[in-house]
Amino acid sequence: MWRKTRSKQKGNCYGVDANRNFEFYWGGSGSSGDPCAETFRGKEPFSEPESRAIANVLMSVKQRCLFYIDLHTYGGYILMPWAYKKDHISTYKQLLAAGNAAKRAISQASGTSFTVGTPPDVLYPADGGGIDYAVGRAGVLYSYALELRGGGQMGFDPPEEDIHGIVREVVGRHQSHVKNGSPFETKTTSKQQY
Repeated sequence: MWRKTRSKQKGNCYGVDANRNFEFYWGGSGSSGDPCAETFRGKEPFSEPESRAIANVLMSVKQRCLFYIDLHTYGGYILMPWAYKKDHISTYKQLLAAGNAAKRAISQASGTSFTVGTPPDVLYPADGGGIDYAVGRAGVLYSYALELRGGGQMGFDPPEEDIHGIVREVVGRHQSHVKNGSPFETKTTSKQQY
């Protein structure tokens, strides 16, 4: 399975981990400077058109976008900022409550259990990611990475019969916010601390 972009790098190496290529605490822990590594962050922030395109959309709605979701495979996680450091974001409790509501909705939709938390708390630190950029640069209030459940031989290739269940989980996660009024009806003016 290929997880990086397809840009040509040094030697026989190709691609950048687009989720380590955002300009927000880029180049620290949780990424690699080795162009052949799976977590290669790129030569510079936004070296990849994929991460630049996402950033351009986010910045076009700066301070007006309430919700950002980054879909990944695989693992069964609902991840929230901060990914680059262990310290919790100032809105941690609010993000955790909405994440847990999504976890319950996914469980009700498919019976699958997801883990909610920050990447350093439940996995490992990862700098230069989209969920941190969405909050830290674009002012998004609710930012998550949904690591879909795995399947198949490598985890990234679920069998055809599992795809409908995975779609139900994603839809259930989004419906939880609409049904619970969270995050879309939440009014907040607090400044996030970086």
